[in-house]
Amino acid sequence: MYVNQFDNQLKSAKTYNSYLFYGSSDYLIDLYINRTILSNNIEKKDTTTIYFDQYNFKDISTNLKQNSLFLDKNFYIIKISKKIDSKEVKELVQICQTNKNSTMILAVYTKEKLQTYERYFTTKVDGVFVRFFQPDFNQAIRLLKTQADNLKLDYHDDAIVQLHKLHDENISLSANDLTKLQLCQTTITTDIVYKTCFGLGHIDLQDFLFDMFEKKLKNHEIDKIVEDLDAIFLLSSISRFVHELFMINSYTRAYGEPDPKVIFGFIPPPKIWNKKVIISTKISIKKFYELMNYLSKIELRLKRDRFMDKSGFLKSKLMTIPL
Repeated sequence: MYVNQFDNQLKSAKTYNSYLFYGSSDYLIDLYINRTILSNNIEKKDTTTIYFDQYNFKDISTNLKQNSLFLDKNFYIIKISKKIDSKEVKELVQICQTNKNSTMILAVYTKEKLQTYERYFTTKVDGVFVRFFQPDFNQAIRLLKTQADNLKLDYHDDAIVQLHKLHDENISLSANDLTKLQLCQTTITTDIVYKTCFGLGHIDLQDFLFDMFEKKLKNHEIDKIVEDLDAIFLLSSISRFVHELFMINSYTRAYGEPDPKVIFGFIPPPKIWNKKVIISTKISIKKFYELMNYLSKIELRLKRDRFMDKSGFLKSKLMTIPL
């Protein structure tokens, strides 16, 4: 079943006795486990979660066959990253079909297509399966905004966008930081995101990037940020910043006055936008090519050599970046 079809069934309060959730997006699997629990009118504390190292077919099948002593329903969530015997899966589904007081969610965190499993979770046995793929950027932003609304956060749209970009579009990390941002008890802006989510002390990532491209960067700033951030993540942030500057530069050359809504899909704070425009106009196409090539070679070296001192290597390269 497609996710949007399952969404409609959740809205209509349709429930099943057995669910199969699997795919490449751990975040979506966990999100829909929670939504399914709600749709079944069950408190999360009244569910039982079994992980792969705890999985014991005999114990689980016995429990699913029996009615709960204290609750209206047995609600089992089995979370695994490796496949279990398909015959056992089939029997667990059949048990849930027979005992309507038992419900099971089998969550398999794998990219592999589980065609055999899918055949067991059919409407004939009151079952359903949903395969989840990694959300694209726009889908991820919508999901994060929904989570922010549920957390009753007051936020700027561009703050959510920048949070997701800074986490290299990893929605699980972005979602975790949204929960942490509740503690700020203030409007979530890009400044709050940069200062709160990465523990950079007095060095703000945005300020670091501006200082670098305005040629104001001091060696101690490089030392500090390389020490605080993962080398690959920092390099990705610099590369993304260069790409944004290139997009502004290209748009300006083609159409004149740059429009952030067209280029980025959102309007950044005026101060940040104006700085990016000014910096982008001072870089030639030849220099952009040189920069991108330089950063690509660094990335290749960092990813290829697993045993190198990545922080030391990146530090030396940032000190000689061709600006």
